[in-house]
Amino acid sequence: MQNNPILQKGDSCFIVSPSYCASKIEIEKGIDVLRIAGLEVESGSSIFYSWGSFAGSDDERLSDLQNALDSESCKVIFCIRGGYGLSRIYQRLDWTKFLKNPKWVIGFSDVTFLHLKIQKLGFPSIHGLMLARFADRSHLESFDKLFSLLLNPAPRLEYDVLGPMEFQSEIVKGLLTGGNLSIISNSMGTDLEPDFSNCILFLEDVGEAFYRIDRMIHQIKHSKTSRFIKAIVLGQFTDCPLANFPLSLIEIFTNTFPEIPIFYGLECGHGIPNFPIFLGIETTIKKTKNGYLLSQNPERTSLNF
Repeated sequence: MQNNPILQKGDSCFIVSPSYCASKIEIEKGIDVLRIAGLEVESGSSIFYSWGSFAGSDDERLSDLQNALDSESCKVIFCIRGGYGLSRIYQRLDWTKFLKNPKWVIGFSDVTFLHLKIQKLGFPSIHGLMLARFADRSHLESFDKLFSLLLNPAPRLEYDVLGPMEFQSEIVKGLLTGGNLSIISNSMGTDLEPDFSNCILFLEDVGEAFYRIDRMIHQIKHSKTSRFIKAIVLGQFTDCPLANFPLSLIEIFTNTFPEIPIFYGLECGHGIPNFPIFLGIETTIKKTKNGYLLSQNPERTSLNF
């Protein structure tokens, strides 16, 4: 796994909308926030387009995303919003220039398709806030944390999480993979299916009924490498209706994976706050006096390029 460049004020970023469209006001305010933060902003030509709910046609969104991946000047790609659309275009992307000049790709939800591909290529990415919410005051803390991470030459993340009190191990280590549960489930049996060997699996979702969550978790359970998962960490499962399902959210996971620890309470996903987390780097979960501490320290992996 290789690391990506450190962002500095004056550097260039590229904004794209590879899935659903956002409003012109949201995009313009997000661009203003980036400029105030000291970044030069490049953008795809279709960011203000719409084709139904999409931010332009498949070809238009593909062209913008390809230009962002190919850019020699930008160090980070900010996705504008998620929704749906990347599954229609990701297989047509050419990653040749990205491999020679990698950059951070930031987003969540539908952007999980990109995270899965980037990790297959051997690079990390960031599950985090998207541009359409950069100017939203309720997400100020999430935005500040994301940018402090990007601008820090020695970034480190630490989050308190909850977990099984009966779990005896003092520490769990593994490569953090995952993202949106629905996307992970959809990837099973495709070229993007994650290799769960010795990983810590992070999952979040929005608007999925408990029975659907249960179905998707069992689909992952039946994958070839799921038996090698070291632990599961649950982010936010926002607006997920019980729908008369007999198990709680935590019970869905503990019943399906009784042999590994299930941690929860990570404030990453579709809620507020939506804190950033690295995907594709070694992650440690350590027992503390009051629970567990999830930590990531990319510098210690010695993966600078």
